[in-house]
Amino acid sequence: MTDWNRLKRIFAKMPLFEKTALLFLCAILIAALTHFAYTVVNFPDAQANAETYSEGMVGRIATLNPLFADFNDTDRDLTELLFSGLIKYDPVARNFLPDLAAKWERSRNGLTYVFTIRDDASWHDGTPLTAADIVFTYKGIIQHPDFRNPILKNTFEGVGIDQTGTNTVTFTLSKPNSYFISNLTTGILPKHLLSNASIARLDADAFGKAPIGSGPYKLASLKRGEDGDVIELERNETYYAAIPAIPKLRFFIFRTERELLLHKNSLRGLSKLGDSARNTLAKDPRFLFHDYSLNQFTALYYNTENPRLTDQSVRKLLAAAINKDELLTPDSVRIDTINLENKRDEADFAWDPEGAKKKLEELEYRKNEKGILIDNKGEVFQLTVLTLEKTPLHLTENLKRQWEALGIQVKIDRQEGQNFASYLAEGRYDVLLIRQNLGYNRDAYPLLHSSQIGANGLNFSRFKSFRTDGLTEAIRIESIPEDKEKLLTQLSSVLIEELPIVFISTPNYTYALDKTLTPFPQDSSLDFHSDRLTILTELEFLDTESETEFTGDGGLSAL
Repeated sequence: MTDWNRLKRIFAKMPLFEKTALLFLCAILIAALTHFAYTVVNFPDAQANAETYSEGMVGRIATLNPLFADFNDTDRDLTELLFSGLIKYDPVARNFLPDLAAKWERSRNGLTYVFTIRDDASWHDGTPLTAADIVFTYKGIIQHPDFRNPILKNTFEGVGIDQTGTNTVTFTLSKPNSYFISNLTTGILPKHLLSNASIARLDADAFGKAPIGSGPYKLASLKRGEDGDVIELERNETYYAAIPAIPKLRFFIFRTERELLLHKNSLRGLSKLGDSARNTLAKDPRFLFHDYSLNQFTALYYNTENPRLTDQSVRKLLAAAINKDELLTPDSVRIDTINLENKRDEADFAWDPEGAKKKLEELEYRKNEKGILIDNKGEVFQLTVLTLEKTPLHLTENLKRQWEALGIQVKIDRQEGQNFASYLAEGRYDVLLIRQNLGYNRDAYPLLHSSQIGANGLNFSRFKSFRTDGLTEAIRIESIPEDKEKLLTQLSSVLIEELPIVFISTPNYTYALDKTLTPFPQDSSLDFHSDRLTILTELEFLDTESETEFTGDGGLSAL
């Protein structure tokens, strides 16, 4: 008889309570051994922790190609470290500085920009970076008819881009644009690796999973999964500028803020936190906090090509029926203008559902026997609201409920990716609900000028007005800050009167950093979340110990 058979016979003769106790002890033993193995495999050693900055954030990696980072904050964060632009924004100096460009010159008439490319920059694979890469990125890709980022495509439409010397690139504008320089922070791509790539499918190209850039860090490893993503970057020792003090960066991308906070003891930094998460983390003495807001807003764009919404009075009554307070999250604050101002106490922005109902009656709308609003022709008043999949449910549901209280039939249409882009280009919506970031400038031209209506434009309200056209053109040309502000105030007044856009909210954020790093400068100005990483490349670990124990990466590698 084998040993295994003897054990089975012994087990069979044991009383029930002894069997139960034995199975329970075996379960504990297995769990302990599993935890031990898991810990050995997933916890890096202390020396690795001393050289690695680990940060957690909520999101998902789509592609590590900087030309598509406009659609994903996580992608923008990572490509900020992997790639370089012609120029870069310094959030501490609050100014644009040379990057791949050693210097630049602007003509007196504001139409020509000549950039001299530095001669000591190289790609992560060792290939020299040249002016040809700059022209390839802007002219060969962004201006290509098949390029699929409408924001960048629109920005450089009609701009002449030429290599005018061995190390010089010239941009020629048809009209002066005081904001133009801010567009040149875009990450440059390597011509020697992508010259034969399909521009139409560049967003899905394998390059986006194994990028070769020229930034201060290069890709070491990338793991992607349904539950989260883990990416490790290592210092670029041949970087042309100041080499970062921290050798390795490891980013853990969680799907929810709850999961992020559960792993806080395994992280040196947590980014893009809302107020509720900040309050939770405030109890942990290990962290210092940097609170900030972005030039960002959530808004409703009326499609003014919709016959009903061409009527300014209809747009205004719809706005009056919206209780913005019910559309806010705990991490956002109300705004009412393009200047991100809160004017809740002014009559133009008052919540007035009864006034909205009265105005509908004046316009000869009435409810039928089913309580549905119809016009004097018997046609149903219905609205389709286009938004992204990630738009908070409470926002769309509250908006839907508020308008349905008037008798309007409301459909929420959630789309993503290229479907969303196609719907935008074709104007397949009555109202668009979207969050936007104006970034390093407050250029309203793309959002409001009549020339920006259509497939490649960003005038989502499809609004046409001589006044807004004139003001957005004047704002672009004006270079004196005080005069620019006056023009922006005039534009805000026109938008309040015409109401093609309803501004809802702007979010507040917090960046939490372990005290073992040099402090984050509190006087810095972040316009994108990724601006924090420009500062991170200049930070270093302190010799002092943290007030509470840092527990390594605590199994996070299993993400």
